[in-house]
Amino acid sequence: MSETKKLKMTPLICTHSGSFHADESLAVYLIRLLPKYAKSELVRSRNPADWERSDIVIDVGGKYDGVKFFDHHQREFNSTFDLDHDTKLSSAGLIYKHFGKEIIQHVLDLKPEDPNVELLYLKIYNDFVESLDANDNGISNYSREVEANKKFKDRNITLPAIVSRLNPSWNKNPTDADFDAQFEKSSELMGSVFMDLLEGYGKSWLPARTIVEQSFASRFDVDKSGEILVLSEFCPWKEHLYSIEKENNAEGVTKFVLFKDSSSKWRVSTVSVNSTSFEFRKGLPEHLRGLRDQELSDKSGVPGCIFIHAAGFIGGAESEESVLQLARIFQFQWKIKSSKLAPGESNDDTYIDQSHEVQGSQEPPASSLSKLGLSSKDRDLFEKPPVSGLSKARISEAQGPLSYEPGLTEPWRLSPDAVAATLATSVESGLLDSQVQGRQSTHGLNNLGAEETISVTKILAHQIFNAMVLVLIISMVIALAIKDWISGGVIGFVVFINIAVGFVQEYRAEKTMGSLRSLSSPSARVLRNGSETSINAEEVVPGDIVFIRVGDTIPADLRLVDSMNLETDEALLTGESLPVVKNHLDIYKDEAPVPVGDRLNMVYSSSIVSKGRGCGIVVATGLNTEIGKIADSLKSSDDALIVRVDKSQNPVFKDYFFAACKSTWNIIMNVLGTNVGTPLQRRLAWLAIILFWVAVLFAIVVMGSQEMHVTKNVAIYAICVALSMIPSSLVVVLTITMAIGAQAMVQKHVIVRKLDSLEALGGINDICSDKTGTLTMGKMIAKKVWIPSVGTYVVADCNDPVNPTVGYMTFSDLSPQQIRISDEEIDYMPKLPDPRPSEFKRWLNTATLANIASVKEADGNWEAHGDATEIAINVFTSRLGYQREKFVEKESLEHLNEFPFDSSIKRMSAIYKDSNQTLVHTKGAVERLLTICNTWYIGGKLVELSQEDKQSIEENMIALSAEGLRVLAFAQREINVSKEDHTNREVVESNLTFLGLIGIYDPPRPESARSVKLCHKAGINVHMLTGDHPGTARAIAQEIGILPANLYHYSDEVVRVMVMTANEFDALSDEQIDRLPVLPLVIARCAPQTKVRMIDALHRRGKFVAMTGDGVNDSPSLKKADVGIAMGLNGSDVAKDASDIILTDDNFSSILNAIEEGRRMSSNIQKFVLQLLAENVAQALYLMVGLAFIDEDGFSVFPLAPVEVLWIIVVTSCFPAMGLGQEKANDDILDQPPNATIFTWEVIVDMTAYGFWMACCCLTCFVCIVFAVGDGELGSDCNASSSSECNLVFRGRAGAFAAFTWCALLLAWECIHMRSSFFNMRPESIVPWWKQLASDLWENQFLFWSILGGFLTVFPVIYIPVINDKVFLHAPIGYEWGLAVAFSVLFLIGAEAWKWIKRVYYRRQALRNPAHLEMENDPFLEYSTISKNNTAVFV
Repeated sequence: MSETKKLKMTPLICTHSGSFHADESLAVYLIRLLPKYAKSELVRSRNPADWERSDIVIDVGGKYDGVKFFDHHQREFNSTFDLDHDTKLSSAGLIYKHFGKEIIQHVLDLKPEDPNVELLYLKIYNDFVESLDANDNGISNYSREVEANKKFKDRNITLPAIVSRLNPSWNKNPTDADFDAQFEKSSELMGSVFMDLLEGYGKSWLPARTIVEQSFASRFDVDKSGEILVLSEFCPWKEHLYSIEKENNAEGVTKFVLFKDSSSKWRVSTVSVNSTSFEFRKGLPEHLRGLRDQELSDKSGVPGCIFIHAAGFIGGAESEESVLQLARIFQFQWKIKSSKLAPGESNDDTYIDQSHEVQGSQEPPASSLSKLGLSSKDRDLFEKPPVSGLSKARISEAQGPLSYEPGLTEPWRLSPDAVAATLATSVESGLLDSQVQGRQSTHGLNNLGAEETISVTKILAHQIFNAMVLVLIISMVIALAIKDWISGGVIGFVVFINIAVGFVQEYRAEKTMGSLRSLSSPSARVLRNGSETSINAEEVVPGDIVFIRVGDTIPADLRLVDSMNLETDEALLTGESLPVVKNHLDIYKDEAPVPVGDRLNMVYSSSIVSKGRGCGIVVATGLNTEIGKIADSLKSSDDALIVRVDKSQNPVFKDYFFAACKSTWNIIMNVLGTNVGTPLQRRLAWLAIILFWVAVLFAIVVMGSQEMHVTKNVAIYAICVALSMIPSSLVVVLTITMAIGAQAMVQKHVIVRKLDSLEALGGINDICSDKTGTLTMGKMIAKKVWIPSVGTYVVADCNDPVNPTVGYMTFSDLSPQQIRISDEEIDYMPKLPDPRPSEFKRWLNTATLANIASVKEADGNWEAHGDATEIAINVFTSRLGYQREKFVEKESLEHLNEFPFDSSIKRMSAIYKDSNQTLVHTKGAVERLLTICNTWYIGGKLVELSQEDKQSIEENMIALSAEGLRVLAFAQREINVSKEDHTNREVVESNLTFLGLIGIYDPPRPESARSVKLCHKAGINVHMLTGDHPGTARAIAQEIGILPANLYHYSDEVVRVMVMTANEFDALSDEQIDRLPVLPLVIARCAPQTKVRMIDALHRRGKFVAMTGDGVNDSPSLKKADVGIAMGLNGSDVAKDASDIILTDDNFSSILNAIEEGRRMSSNIQKFVLQLLAENVAQALYLMVGLAFIDEDGFSVFPLAPVEVLWIIVVTSCFPAMGLGQEKANDDILDQPPNATIFTWEVIVDMTAYGFWMACCCLTCFVCIVFAVGDGELGSDCNASSSSECNLVFRGRAGAFAAFTWCALLLAWECIHMRSSFFNMRPESIVPWWKQLASDLWENQFLFWSILGGFLTVFPVIYIPVINDKVFLHAPIGYEWGLAVAFSVLFLIGAEAWKWIKRVYYRRQALRNPAHLEMENDPFLEYSTISKNNTAVFV
């Protein structure tokens, strides 16, 4: 109804025309409870004419007379309920004070002289109305005692906020009908709570008082001391007992209360608790404590004792006589304790209300209730009188009809009542013990599963059962079987080293699940049996009502039923850098998916309450929580090994047979290692299997050449040929090289948890990175300020969040929106406007004063304390000389009042007074602040703020948000504290003048852009997967180069491919994702499953993926990625445990260091694999051709003895191979494309070429010695003995052995660079080649000394007696040294010739195919070629 609407109805109630509050709503409801005003009409008006014709006038700014006018907003109004109360009355308090007794008499049908009227009158005010009075007038305005009162902090605090939400939005231009309808709702809402209390107290509280009065009157009949009270009926007695004692001047007399519980057992409860409370509550003498039931009865002499372990109860017994005896023992014990009080201790009892704790844990006897004639519903009220709080059902009724949806798959879509109904729980009293037991048996404990123990045998089996080790073991067994002890011993040592190193590495790996369990909350505060109690978090079950407050770790997933300024830190789950503001009233009714971070009516297990408090219904526990789902996804599974038959397809025998065969094959391959591990591990496993069968084939060829006449000599030769094909030292060299590489990575801020990841890093071609703290600094900096009609101030070149002296400021007279739409480059002026515009000064004043953070310099270092956003604002104002403390002192300002930030209205205000005026300074969310602003400054003049002006402000806000900035607005106004109530927030925060906007953001790390550019140059695509909003993610991605800076040059369809939200990406099927021409570069609002799907999509495209993460939500994707990279500084233990490597500085550039090191490792692995396998090829060819050398007995003679073969492979080549593993990276290593394959065609061809040429050189050396210079006499039994007739063969072997050793060592140097000449490995160097060569060789001293040592070891092996002719089966030589040197040089020449051929070939290839150079120059080229047809999947 409008103010001018003429109403002639009577009776008439008049209240003000503005927005309504909880106290006004209740006041109107209370008046209508009286028969005289039951059918009264309501008018909202401040028109005195309407006041005069109304019967009751409430809160219109008129006067207070207690008859017709009830207004509490007058100056000097300080009326209270009575002398015992300090709280200033609100509208509801005024009405209740004057009409409360009359209302109670009418509703409960009591007579005026009934003393219960006065009792209820005071009771309801204390429990309900007074908290509204305190809320309406501001709790902080009262004395410390009132402000600290628990009921003002905990009860009804949400009522004003809930009622205020019923106010129609000013943005929607509400009609009078809108206001009337919503006011009626709010009035009904407040009235329903009042009626719940009044009716409940009338049916339970008053009868309970009668019972206590009767028992108190007869207490001396029980015990002459009067200290023991026996209740005739069970009831909530404590509050009544205190008041009755006070009325009878007998305070503190009663010490024990006896009553019968629901099981007809008698209990003894304490009344008072004093300084000896904890000793006293044990109740019994020392010799009786801890005894139970019969034993307690026997030793106390009291029959039928019951041991009771519950708060407030100190004993019990079967009968009234026994419990009375027990009470007298306690009474005696108490007197002893009281007489032993320490000097200075008070003997006065301090009364503590334990009514909720004691009575709530005890059901009243059914017989007692039935005598009162109460219904089952009323019995609940009797058992636990309703506390003054808002019925959740009535909240929902006030908002509108409920839709009760079945199931709990998505509790955020249900109302609290629907969730409670589905889980069969009560918001008012919680679960019963019987319900808890049943649910614990169904759902189990609220934890993440039993901890898995480390299985030593499993780890040992994993190390033994892989192809390379098995081949070595088989070789060792065969060597020992033919009594070749030396060969068998050497191979056995190699096997031991492999198993030992791998075992230690795997055993030390920590378990991921252990850290997840450490996140569990140790305790939880729950409502059970009507009482709030603290329990172990593991005992929480679905349906429990859990209370949470600041600092709590949430024990389970909760659907909120109540909240007050509640904010939770969900960074572990969502990656969101800021706390999430919660609202229990939100209900998500549409069918659109709601990401975890957007479910504002839910709080999740292991999250931290960062602000406020609330309570909620447990909807998921253990592995069913969001954190539990992540934990479950990290568990290993063998499902991939076992092929299961789909029984829904009516399988036949063929299907089962195929599944069994496939499963058997998978298990065998798993044991051999061909389908597990990194690509290198799998290829080495296949290599071992292939080489094993090649060795078997060669051994058969050897035996076949001897017409299968296998003697020991033939067997030894066969073993010798077989061993020549097995790279016995490869696994050892690989393991040791990786361990050394892991140590080197520590210097580059990278900790390697799994050695396998080193090899994998070299093949990375896609990085999926988080944003906050990795690509950005994880801190807030003010970047832009817009002042209307003045311009935009910009902070440039600043990445220090607390130092206002870093960076500089520029200015443009354009607004952010004008800058955004401009086609021209904006020229920011380095000089700020001087003199400083008055509009900017006003903004600086407000930004400085509407702030509680502090920034100061101490000993040359800047320090900041407070909220990150406020620190950013404070740093900005400090740049311009506005530091709050100094500014307040300089301007002699007085701080009158402050309204802290409220998440429900998203703003805060401060009031400061100087000698001339008092100003309100307000900051907050733009959309919320604009609703309370009505003016702004244009051209220095204060003008009205129109709807078009507000739209313009919102456009500038959007322009700043598009740059990834978090935008806040500022406003101020002058307030006349003599006429306006500066303690009323609604009054203060109204009619403000808008001043400007600030844009704050989490800046990129200084090195991020360069690192991303280097990644692109290295052929690595960078994807940002973040929990932040799309606008922020896009802006940061553009700034650091993940997205092209000129994004506006691309079509909308291409941009939609580049940037997606998690909802958009998750809505696509795997087939649709695979049809996308390219995958998105940025995905915002990411959930854990989104990151996993992205990695799967990259894998399906053959990509090798690295994933970074720091939160629990990242752990599934870290484990899924080829290389999981966790943050060491801010990362959770869970993320670290699921990762392969950890960055100790949380810096994206360190990822590039890790990739560079990984590529170096991969390149070096490729080098020593080439060296070792080329030697195997050379030896195999050499020995196979050696079959043609037949001795006098008709057997083939070894061109190399078995020990010589092992010496060259294991001893001579092992250390140079390790040296190759320590080679420094090539200068152009990051300019090369990623290479995830060690065994490239180039390596295979090189291996064959070098092996063939080495075999030719060494074989020619042997032939020259034996046949060219010698007479070709091969002797007899020269494979086993050293007779004189074998001298020529032994000398030939010695010469070939020397040549073979030196060729192998020269090959190690040749492998330093795959294509460049050994003499010119750095073609771009201006240093003479011989100096550069010497520098390069000396730089890797391990390799240098390994090769030099290898050259020298040839001489003692050839010359030391016994070792030469008995072990190595060769003899000292003379001129043969010349042949060995000559053929070693010939091998070097041939190797150089081969590299020259390769360089020519690849140079020609590059000239024929220059297209890849263009791709390298533009990492976004493939996106620019996408057509609209390619992106049709989004339409």
